Amino acid sequence: MWRGVYAVIYTYNRKELLTQCLASVQAQMVSPERIILIDNGCSDGTQEYLAARGMLDDARIEYVRLEKNTGAAGGVRAGISHAFRLGCAWAWVMDDDVVCEPGTLQGLKDAFEANFRDMSEVGFLVSRLIGGDGRANNVPTVDDRRDEHDVCNDWTEFLARGLVKVRIATLTSVLLPRTTLVECGTPRGDFFIWGEDSDYTLRITNWRPGYLVGGSRALHLRGVAGELDIFNESDPRRLDYFYYLYRNTTYLRRTYWPLRGLCLFLGKAALQLCRSLGQKQHRWKRAHAIAAGVAAGLFFRPRPEPLASSGELSLAVAGAPNLPDVSKIAAAPCADRLTRDLRRA
Repeated sequence: MWRGVYAVIYTYNRKELLTQCLASVQAQMVSPERIILIDNGCSDGTQEYLAARGMLDDARIEYVRLEKNTGAAGGVRAGISHAFRLGCAWAWVMDDDVVCEPGTLQGLKDAFEANFRDMSEVGFLVSRLIGGDGRANNVPTVDDRRDEHDVCNDWTEFLARGLVKVRIATLTSVLLPRTTLVECGTPRGDFFIWGEDSDYTLRITNWRPGYLVGGSRALHLRGVAGELDIFNESDPRRLDYFYYLYRNTTYLRRTYWPLRGLCLFLGKAALQLCRSLGQKQHRWKRAHAIAAGVAAGLFFRPRPEPLASSGELSLAVAGAPNLPDVSKIAAAPCADRLTRDLRRA
């Protein structure tokens, strides 16, 4: 059951960080069978940099270069799709700024084997992250939804064994079973950056539970600590990316939250817009990112990203040992399902 784990790493112009990430994956106590490395249109000589250091000599590595930067959403979509076509049973996904401890994958493996009998029982397993300062980082959101009887989900079901049921998580050391890829496809490339992971994990946990694994830990070397904040960003080149943050967050609030959740976010965005106009530097860049992003988010309709038809599933499974017969699972992405359970929350 544990065979067929493929690591998926996506990178864009961060070759120094990538070397740490790749080295940590290669040094795992439980080794992935393959490492899919997605070069998201890097312009900093990433491939040559790794090759000169002998880091691409590992026979497990498959280096895939995209012609242009498709954002985090496009990069992880390409990596998961490639791993799926090669017949993975599990996709272990991370960004290039994740440095795994030697037992990170072992912890995920142990959690699955101790608590579940079949991969179809879980939507994903995600590692516990800490930042460079040693503090908790990118903490997933606990799944505290209520059912039709107004009873809260038992998110503590496996707490004594180090697992917490979560609703939203980032794609940083997250383990996705093949059954999830069949049912829920990949992150939607239209998100480009910031928000694709929330949308993806929300869609997954509408279908199967996801779990935070306390016994699996990784270091997340984000450039800026804490939450993304347009007022803490000093790099004018990155300010343009905040358009996607406001657009995608508006879409997520509109789609998955009750109406009051959207209204609260719109009110917060309006206050931030006023604040941006009072800034001394880059006021118009900030104001444009907020106003244009929110306006676009009210009409944003990201395309579903299914992985395969039933025929393609049969082809992908052929020759891959110990995989469930997913060729018999209908390829109906969970992206199209209603989110009535969140709206009741």
